[in-house]
Amino acid sequence: MALRSSEVTIPNVRLGLEELLAVIQSLDEPSRVRVAQALAEVEMDARFKDLIQQMAARAPAEDLTDADIDREVQAERGAAADMNRRIVVDTDLRASPGTRL
Repeated sequence: MALRSSEVTIPNVRLGLEELLAVIQSLDEPSRVRVAQALAEVEMDARFKDLIQQMAARAPAEDLTDADIDREVQAERGAAADMNRRIVVDTDLRASPGTRL
């Protein structure tokens, strides 16, 4: 029998890991999905925190300027825009029967 309530109050109850897992497994699917999302969020937060700490500990690159970064970002944005235009044109051509190149 799956637990349907999203809130349970049990004062002074201690659960071991296996007992907690059994409770989670007995939840309905939407509740299990929410538990999985909450665990994934905690994991991602920890990974990002670690990554930020690692990046902060690195010495900045001396051969890379803000202007270099700006140029690279603009170039990538332009390339992405060009690709999107090609996709739209290609889609438009396919959508028009009898269109010849």
